[in-house]
Amino acid sequence: MFDLNKRLIETGAGPSAEQSAEEESLALEARLMGTGKVAMSFEPINFLPIYTQSSGDEFVILDVPNEGGEPGLWPQPTVLYAGYGGTEHPEEVALLIDWLLNSEEAAPLNKLTLGIPANPDVLSAVQPEFTEVEQVQSDFLDKVLAQEGAPNVQTPVGGTAAQAIVVRLGTEVAFERMTADEAAEQFVSELEAELS
Repeated sequence: MFDLNKRLIETGAGPSAEQSAEEESLALEARLMGTGKVAMSFEPINFLPIYTQSSGDEFVILDVPNEGGEPGLWPQPTVLYAGYGGTEHPEEVALLIDWLLNSEEAAPLNKLTLGIPANPDVLSAVQPEFTEVEQVQSDFLDKVLAQEGAPNVQTPVGGTAAQAIVVRLGTEVAFERMTADEAAEQFVSELEAELS
């Protein structure tokens, strides 16, 4: 992956090292997708309305290419609710989270802020209010969910550090301060430390 990204930079098929490094600090509207300066990118589908509005362009969501016929994508919530484990009111916390996620009354408050609702009743409650772009998001998620063999990926404790590690090491490779092989070894080492 690090080597492929380096080759994309070198051939001009991808953004420069400087552009990629700057990207991480920008608001979505100011990023390359948000300003219409790149043809494609791997992004969460809940970014689609922001990119559509800021760029003025129409986007198409595509599945990830794969060689073995296995699904390349999986559904993942954008935001998770959590309650403090030491609370004196665990039942009330559970009731609140349940209401926020599963109540048709709360559905319009969240709409798609947390991603496409997993509860079909909640989805049905907000679907009539969907914009055209939001309906595209929902339809694509239906396609992903319908794929046979789509993995149910649960990020392990410490696993959320993976993206930051990849970005940091990818930047090191892009600026030629590290080789792709060195970055790969360090990625495995750092992620193992996060997961232990």
